[in-house]
Amino acid sequence: MEHWQNFSPLHLATVLCFAIAWGLLCLRGRALRGTLAEPPWRASLALVVLCCWLFANGVQLLPGRFDAAVVLPVQVCDIAGLVAALAIWRPGGLPGAILHFWGLGFSVQAILTPELLHGPAHVDFWTFWLPHANLSGAACYALVVERYRPRWADARAAFCCALAYLGLMLPFDLLTGFNYGYVGPAKPGNPSLIDFLGPWPWRVGVMVLLTAAVFALLALPSARAQKPRSVA
Repeated sequence: MEHWQNFSPLHLATVLCFAIAWGLLCLRGRALRGTLAEPPWRASLALVVLCCWLFANGVQLLPGRFDAAVVLPVQVCDIAGLVAALAIWRPGGLPGAILHFWGLGFSVQAILTPELLHGPAHVDFWTFWLPHANLSGAACYALVVERYRPRWADARAAFCCALAYLGLMLPFDLLTGFNYGYVGPAKPGNPSLIDFLGPWPWRVGVMVLLTAAVFALLALPSARAQKPRSVA
């Protein structure tokens, strides 16, 4: 409970616990869909997601814990986690696209290989897992409860937002020596997919191509199922 190790029984148990919790939330959301209780339920769930985000990021900004190189709330999952609350409260649109493609496309890497040293007995465990689990859970909630079905246009919008993020973070990382978005010269402390993408700066281009491929795969099932509108 004090220490964390990737791919350990604790890792598996953590993922399963959060998956079960969001599974129960999805069941509750499905039961309330179309009823008068649905809007307040959706607003309450969005508020819980927002409070978890504020807790996780607020703790890291406290004196004695603040480290500008790692705790600024500008990682991809930080931004998508904040958007997740809005997407639950008001489903669809650009927030829904960002939640789907960033939440499922980017958060899986963090869940599989988290940069974490401490177990549940330490607050760092919760500041990491609460926002990351809520991000992927909210994306699944949108699919199961809100029946979100992305189109190619949604994939393009989410990808353009990812490019805009890269355009901001790359010069920021180069100027500061930080590694937000993992687009700087440094690598994550734990083994991750980034280790297989080649040396910097070429791996940044590989990351862009990989992101485009993942977003296309995430859009493919529902985009193919949607019939094109007839032109009168």
